[in-house]
Amino acid sequence: MTPFLLALFVFFVSMLPMMAIVQKKDYFFPALWSHFDYPANQRIFIKPKEIVLLLLWLAVVFFDIFFDIPNSGAWNLLLLITVLAAALYRVNFVQKLKWSPRFLFMNIIAFVILFRFIQYSQNSPLVFLLFLTLAGAFPIALFATYVGNITTKVLMVSALKKARKKLLDYPKVMVIGITGSYGKSGMKELLSTVLSTKLRVVKSPRRLNAEFGLAKFILEVDLSKIDVLILEMGSRKIGEVALMSKYFQPNIVFLTGITPQHVGTFGSLKNIVSAKREIFNSVTPEGIAFLNGADSVVCDIFEDLPMTQKYLYNGEGHFFARNAAYSTSGTTFSFVYPHGSAELSTNLLAPQHIENLVGALACAHMLGLAPHDYKHALQSISVLPHSFQVIQGEHPFVIDDSYNSNVTGVRAGVEHFLRLPLKKKVFIFSGFYEFGPLARSSYEELAPLFSKVDKMFVTMRDFTEPLFERLGDLCEFADRARLQEYAAKSDMKNVGILIMGRVPGWIFEVLKLPVPSHLK
Repeated sequence: MTPFLLALFVFFVSMLPMMAIVQKKDYFFPALWSHFDYPANQRIFIKPKEIVLLLLWLAVVFFDIFFDIPNSGAWNLLLLITVLAAALYRVNFVQKLKWSPRFLFMNIIAFVILFRFIQYSQNSPLVFLLFLTLAGAFPIALFATYVGNITTKVLMVSALKKARKKLLDYPKVMVIGITGSYGKSGMKELLSTVLSTKLRVVKSPRRLNAEFGLAKFILEVDLSKIDVLILEMGSRKIGEVALMSKYFQPNIVFLTGITPQHVGTFGSLKNIVSAKREIFNSVTPEGIAFLNGADSVVCDIFEDLPMTQKYLYNGEGHFFARNAAYSTSGTTFSFVYPHGSAELSTNLLAPQHIENLVGALACAHMLGLAPHDYKHALQSISVLPHSFQVIQGEHPFVIDDSYNSNVTGVRAGVEHFLRLPLKKKVFIFSGFYEFGPLARSSYEELAPLFSKVDKMFVTMRDFTEPLFERLGDLCEFADRARLQEYAAKSDMKNVGILIMGRVPGWIFEVLKLPVPSHLK
């Protein structure tokens, strides 16, 4: 019983936190490596909050060495107590994890490996102490993830083949594929809203954009009852979008934009461009491509794209918005399309929302929908949560843009925030994740824009030096005590607060707002 209890203790103390990081990075090794580009993330291998458990563990080892009672009932009772203490310590942590079959399988593998190491070492204290550290647990977590990924890939290929066969059985269902570095989810939601006014539409669930998940989703959908299937196609490396395009063969495709987002996993902007272009690989012969003309990189792709039906929306494209007037309650604009225009209004607030909306309207136009078909629906569009979403209307006026984490989106969001008729503007920013040291150049580029707000708080220290150097006292590092002090001393009447990026959940607590689930 002793090796089993020891393995359980080590599992709760060090293995679970390591597996949680693996899950956070979607079980994807390049994303895991890029996570440790940041010095703050490298420090997770020494966690001050676990000192009490570490001291308790050392006490157990001390008794084991000097009193030689490894097989006694008293020893097992003491071990059981320490295991229960570790389990209680991890209750809230365990509840926050997503216990999918895949994650459960990986954790079982990790535990079995721990158990066997401890058993074969004959309960060696050195082995215990090694695995008690996150550094010691790391190799086991990687191996468990590798085994889990191999198993998942086998199941994924099977699901993709079944999904392809099902789609072939319903040739009248129009498949729309969306990819890009940003704007995918927003475009999916807006397409669904606009096209649903005349067609039967089903869209992939929120935050589901990978091969296996989309294949399983298609297998669950009743295709006999729909006209349009909208799929958001994300990627973390070259080949993933190509695989989805091969099996799903979309009739209509969107490329929403390209930025260095996830450059840490792709390796370079060139690789990102190559990966996003893959959506055009398997478009049906009569297929239609819509590309965002507001993005210069996408415009270059448009020029070289060997498709007959290809259209730019925004910029100098075939479809665009003109005379847009923004307010805190919505936007009015002229939608310009080939040989005509229409005066429209919507409850959407931000330019990036209108940018996506123009793409959705362009698609509707090509499918035969007229402005009068969807005009009313534009008044009450469900804004994508955490995407420039107003979560408090006054004192202060608070915008949650915590899903925004790319350079283009950040620039657009801050520019629009500055246009709003607010007396004072406070900007709380997480910084860029998965950019690594390349983030410095982005901060240098954006610093002049950020200097126009009245106050800025940054929640990340790594690579943000250019902001503090360029902005001086305007920019501060956000810790809980300082933000509480600022909120208490400031008059929040007619003040706007923009929360952008993956900030800590306590930011919302300080502002007395509900913490979004993705930040808990």
